[in-house]
Amino acid sequence: MSLVGESICYTVSRFLLTKDLLGRSREVARVSDTQREFEGWREECIQRSMTAFAHIPVAGKTVLDFGCGGGRLARMLCEHGAAKAVGVDLNEEVLREARDLDPSGSRMEFLLGSESAIPVPSGSIDLVFCLSVLEHVMDVDTILQEWWRVLRPGGHVLIDWSGWHHPDASHLDTVIPIPYAQCLFHETTLSRTAVRIKRSSFYRPRFWDYDPNGARRDLPMGDRYTENFLNKMSIRSFNEKLRTSPYEVTHYHCHPPSWFQALRFLLVIPFFREHLTSFVTYVLTKPESPTADTQRR
Repeated sequence: MSLVGESICYTVSRFLLTKDLLGRSREVARVSDTQREFEGWREECIQRSMTAFAHIPVAGKTVLDFGCGGGRLARMLCEHGAAKAVGVDLNEEVLREARDLDPSGSRMEFLLGSESAIPVPSGSIDLVFCLSVLEHVMDVDTILQEWWRVLRPGGHVLIDWSGWHHPDASHLDTVIPIPYAQCLFHETTLSRTAVRIKRSSFYRPRFWDYDPNGARRDLPMGDRYTENFLNKMSIRSFNEKLRTSPYEVTHYHCHPPSWFQALRFLLVIPFFREHLTSFVTYVLTKPESPTADTQRR
């Protein structure tokens, strides 16, 4: 059965790769043939998030960009008046690039974090931004605790995220552009098909397919390509974590794709909420005066 699945996945993907992202809007498909296109797509995502969180003031705040990458969001937050922006990431190479773009380091700092720790003092942050990163957090429970630790009372965590049942949650859409591929095929099928397509003559390499010296990368995936990469967490399972956390959820909104706006009322049904949500925004608040129960947590 796995061979049949691989054959179907490969054949459909090969056909769709000649098309234009299935006609899907940019909000549900990464546009990333080149680094410039990827950065443009990322910029749109950041602007979308800033619009969703416009009611949260940034001016004068100390902010944390969790999963900062090259630091674009940190710089934007400073442009919006943040007193200081701290970027944390697991990739030292991109952190060096971020530091090079801000050599003075006057209002921005970029630090190397770990899977379970944020290298900033307790109670030092007003706002934590986690934009398009949550799906890559392997130990969500520990990171929720870390966010709580670094936040000052009255601080907020701002999250923009897409769950595992999002159309492109497989993160393989530039290789396997099949909507809901992770729901239709076994992970092993996706891993093997992705390697086969990347080695094919019709695959058009993206900028990340080359190392810094310009040599083509060809690193075969294991049968579990999501390991240490994607947590496969659903919206429902994250909400369950929040119900047992000390945070007050002061904002929670499931955003449908633009082509689904007229039917957004269907998002009250769990199945449609999981599969037809383009992205979800949350504001998690650390109360000014935690209750005794919260302190025990």
